[in-house]
Amino acid sequence: MHQIPAYETAVTLFSRDGNVWAYPSLKDALKALGERWIAANVGTHFRVFRYVARRFDPVREVWVPEPVYDEHSFIMRDDAGGVVTAATFSPLIERRRWRSHWSRMWETWNGEGPVPGVRCHRGGGHYYRRPQSMMERRQAALVLTEEGEVPPRGARNLHHLPNAWDDYYITSRGDRCWKRHRLTQWKAPRD
Repeated sequence: MHQIPAYETAVTLFSRDGNVWAYPSLKDALKALGERWIAANVGTHFRVFRYVARRFDPVREVWVPEPVYDEHSFIMRDDAGGVVTAATFSPLIERRRWRSHWSRMWETWNGEGPVPGVRCHRGGGHYYRRPQSMMERRQAALVLTEEGEVPPRGARNLHHLPNAWDDYYITSRGDRCWKRHRLTQWKAPRD
C-alpha cells in the first residue's frame, strides 16, 4: 500500500529591513537557522505590546503611562499566512535526556536576585581559618556509654561553621590584610 506523506508547508522569513528568505519546510528552516536563533530573534509580529509602565513627570507632577513593546527583528509565516514561532518547531526538536548544569541554571533564573554561577569556585581552594572541634571530641571520649551517659552534642556542626560572609577565600591574594576586613575597631586591654 502506498502512503502519501503529509503536506509540509513552506516557511518564509521576513526581516524588518525588507529581506525575505524562503524555506521549503519547517525542518529545513530549523536546520538552516537553529533553535536558539529562532527563539531569540523571531516573534509573532515585529512589535508586540508587553505592558504599561509609569513615569513621573516632574513638570506636571503626574504619573504618565507609557506602553512598553517587545521589538523583534524577524517574523515567520507559512503558506497560508499563519504565524510561525519557536513553539511551532518543538515537535521537530529532539530533546536530550540530560542538560548541562550551566544550561539548567540559566533556564531557571528569572533575572532577579543573585546571578547563577558567580560564587561557584572551580578547582581546589580553602579558607584562611579551619575551625576544628577537638574539645567536643575529647569530652565525648570521656563519656561512659555503658552506664547510660549521653555524649555531648558538638557545638560545631555544619551550620555553625563560618560561611563565605564570615571568612575569606584563600585565592584573594591581593586582599589579605586583616585590617581591611576587620569589623570592629582594635581595642587595647584595660589596666
